[in-house]
Amino acid sequence: MKTFELTPESVEEYEDFLSLDMAEHTGRQFHHELITLDDDDDPAAAILFRLEDVENEDGCWATIRRARFDDTEAAKEVFKEYTRQVSELGIKRSYFELPDAGLNREVFEEAGFSLKIGEGIVIRVTIEDFGRFKIFREKPDMEVVRIKELGVREYRQGIEDCIAHSKRGVASDVAYLPMGWFDKDISVALKNDGKICGFFLLHLNPLGELVPMMLCAVGDDIKMEVVNMLRVSYKACVEKYSKDTVIKVIRHDDAVRMLTDRLFPEKKGREVLIGERMEA
Repeated sequence: MKTFELTPESVEEYEDFLSLDMAEHTGRQFHHELITLDDDDDPAAAILFRLEDVENEDGCWATIRRARFDDTEAAKEVFKEYTRQVSELGIKRSYFELPDAGLNREVFEEAGFSLKIGEGIVIRVTIEDFGRFKIFREKPDMEVVRIKELGVREYRQGIEDCIAHSKRGVASDVAYLPMGWFDKDISVALKNDGKICGFFLLHLNPLGELVPMMLCAVGDDIKMEVVNMLRVSYKACVEKYSKDTVIKVIRHDDAVRMLTDRLFPEKKGREVLIGERMEA
């Protein structure tokens, strides 16, 4: 058996083994994708993990975002490499939320994770769900533009300024992603006196789901700034996508959870296997 890290150049060979939304993250900042081949050089296990809180002086942690284990021995091998890498990277804790299916429970228990069943952080709503709220159907009363109207330098400066003021509602690697990662037709920026002071950025994943990755405003009236960005983005979504298009919301911090709890109290995450392991 052999285990190695996938690169954008090598991932294509193993796309049939990986899920679509697993393969698209290969090479992305703070993401690592490990794969183990069996003795016939066929893929038998894979782990995709992401570093979180990378600027924390006390050490960051890792989220295992996807995993596939077709063979227990291959799973042990891929975890050997995972453990080696997190040790080198100074990871303090490993965490995952994955389906309680296949070999997952057996493999993670063997790898020393404490396990429990709980509600996942992901909820799924639709464009139509947002349309239920009159406030999002109203015309904006602030200056909001689609990011396709921004120059690259203006966009980059806006991202830098917003993240410097607030990391709430922002995925960990937004600052490193190219502008083209986001759907430029429906992702928007808020302006005040010509300066960007907020973003709502969405990515269209290979499964056809819209994934919000940044909802951040740093002006004087954050609540209405967010509302105005959602108004413009909602209108753009209606124009481009069908009303039943899924929006995959990852409740990765309290700001996102508070917003979704208020808007969609009936929406719950799927039941998942949750695991945690403290690293050396």
